[in-house]
Amino acid sequence: MGQPSQTTLVDKSAPEVRTQINDAKPALGAQLQDTAWVSGLEPGVTVQVEWTLHGPVAPKDGKCQNLDWSKAAAFDTGVFTATANGKYVTRLSKKLDAEGCYTYSESIAETPKSYPYDHAPGHVTQTALTKTPTTPKAPASPKGPSLPNTGGPALGAAGGGLALLAAGGVMLARSRRRTTAAEVSDQAAA
Repeated sequence: MGQPSQTTLVDKSAPEVRTQINDAKPALGAQLQDTAWVSGLEPGVTVQVEWTLHGPVAPKDGKCQNLDWSKAAAFDTGVFTATANGKYVTRLSKKLDAEGCYTYSESIAETPKSYPYDHAPGHVTQTALTKTPTTPKAPASPKGPSLPNTGGPALGAAGGGLALLAAGGVMLARSRRRTTAAEVSDQAAA
């Protein structure tokens, strides 16, 4: 009993998580969501994955890289259950209400069947920068007297064509009047 050939070591699962945020440049009022890929689970092992959306934190040089997330507020939190290795998606976060950087972190508590795991905040794939959208300004009107609207080239061509058509109609009417007067004169002489 207890011989090396008769002994089996029962080890725990060593889960890991990698993530991808749904939008790296969301507008204020948007909701974020994190897709998590869980790996390292042995068959039959189930773990609770706790997620936190941290932020907002002020960007450095307009970017969310190399920030100190240790004092960042938890903007939103949640939990999902991983029953096997694979893809999981967090619920939509609360609506973003302030500018700045937001990032996700995930953690798995130790259980009798699995080791703990912490996926730290700040990875590029799980971080977003929110800015207030800028409204483009309309160009200023040119100074000086305004020019009359001539309708552009299409209206000018149509107007010119209409004038030629009217002139042709007048000429045709005059030519018929002359012919009719000449015919009347010829009939009177006969």
